[in-house]
Parts: sequence; C-alpha cells; structure tokens
Amino acid sequence: LLILKIFWGKIVKKSLVYGLFLVVFALVQTPFSYAQNQEKKEPGTAKHPLKIVLHVSDSDHWQSAVSNLNNLAAQYPDAKLRVIVDGTGLYPLQGVNSLTPALAKLAAGGVQIQVCHNALRDQQIVATTLPAFATVIPAAVVGLAESQYDGYAYIKP
Repeated sequence: LLILKIFWGKIVKKSLVYGLFLVVFALVQTPFSYAQNQEKKEPGTAKHPLKIVLHVSDSDHWQSAVSNLNNLAAQYPDAKLRVIVDGTGLYPLQGVNSLTPALAKLAAGGVQIQVCHNALRDQQIVATTLPAFATVIPAAVVGLAESQYDGYAYIKP
C-alpha cells in the first residue's frame, strides 16, 4: 500500500506539472500564432470582393445610407453597391432636393438604386416622377432576397 501511495503521488505530480506546462505553452503560443496568421491588408482592400445591399425603408435613414455609400465608394472602389428603396424611403426621391444630386453622383459611379413597384403603388407615386437613375423592381422583398442569394451583404442603415 505504501509503494502504491508513493508511485501514485509521483504520477499525479508529474501529470500536474506536465499539464500545467501545456496550458502555459498554449497561452503563450496563441497570440504569436494568431498574429502570424493575420494577413496584412492595405487600407481600402477587402479579403473578398465586397457586395453590399442597403435597404432604405424610412426617409429618415437616407443620411446614414448616403454616408455609408460615400465611404464605401471612396474606400472600396471595386465594391458592388446596391440600394433597395421601399416604404417612406421613397418620398425623398420625389422632386428636387439635396438627396437626389448625391444619389445621382453615386449612381454615375456604379451604385444601383432600385425602387419597389409595390411601394410605389401603395404610396400612390408614379414611377415617371422618379429620378432617371432609379430602376423599378417588382418587389423590394424579392430584390433583397435575390441580392443576398447573389452574395450581397444586407445592411439596414
């Protein structure tokens, strides 16, 4: 029994020391291996081609949406950007205001502005009153789903 007790004590002590060594080694090694595995990226470059769809369904969200679009277009010029508009987000597209020139400039740079036909009908807005850069799609919900299926990330500004 005494031999078993001594033998058992040595095994337990060795196991504890070995286990502690492994834990300390793992903790020390992890930050170094993480840092080595991180790719160095230049500002304005993405790991994968960016495809982003912004959903504007409220007229109060246009300021954030335009800010997002301007930043993305400037910092990621190869990004594919799309805006799908429905709900009260349609109202600022009517007539001349400070929003339409900003959107016209973005559209000229390749940003797609798509407007929901169902929302136009519900809001009793005639499609011919929209700016020339706006494209009417059958349904915002379907446009958003198809965009996501095509690899676009959904953003709600």
